[in-house]
Amino acid sequence: MRLLVVLLLCVAGLSQSSLPTGIPSAPFPHDAYIWQRLWTPRVIAAAERSADLVRAWRVQLAEATATGRWVTAAIPWDALQATHRPIIAVVRIDGRLDEARMPGLLDRIATAIDGASGAISGVEIDFDCPTSKLAAYTRFLATLRQRLPASLKLSITALPTWLNSPALDVPRLQLARDVFARRRGFLAGGHVAGGLRRDGPRRPK
Repeated sequence: MRLLVVLLLCVAGLSQSSLPTGIPSAPFPHDAYIWQRLWTPRVIAAAERSADLVRAWRVQLAEATATGRWVTAAIPWDALQATHRPIIAVVRIDGRLDEARMPGLLDRIATAIDGASGAISGVEIDFDCPTSKLAAYTRFLATLRQRLPASLKLSITALPTWLNSPALDVPRLQLARDVFARRRGFLAGGHVAGGLRRDGPRRPK
């Protein structure tokens, strides 16, 4: 059996019984998160060997810590592109980050995305935003969507508590179909159809 080294491979879909009542199931795509800041030859080789197991790569591009520190990863874009799989750049924002610091992240995210120009097909924001602050987060996402090239899809991770909140205006944000919802410690991919669906690939949190 081939194993991914330091990769979180999203090959296990949620079962029918784990989905909320009334939410239809769908085929589960298999995506892999590569949560690495330091790309060693061993990690690159593992990705190359495992490319046929996944639909797309979701790689950590940068992280904003709770104190506002901005940390980026040096990603070997050429090596990943050689696997012929779509690449989604993931920006992780610590949920404890002060709301006043959020607008300042827009320039940093835009700069990081410019550095990956041509290599990625989408951007994912992973932010454990408190439900009480979803309105501000929605404004942040709407501004980010305007600043991203139209060719890049925007997706997010979402907490189950967000699903019934009117503050997260999914249709207005024009998010990609690959929207993620956390359930029982996993990320579950789904589709946007006037709301969030919780089905699809998952990874340990």
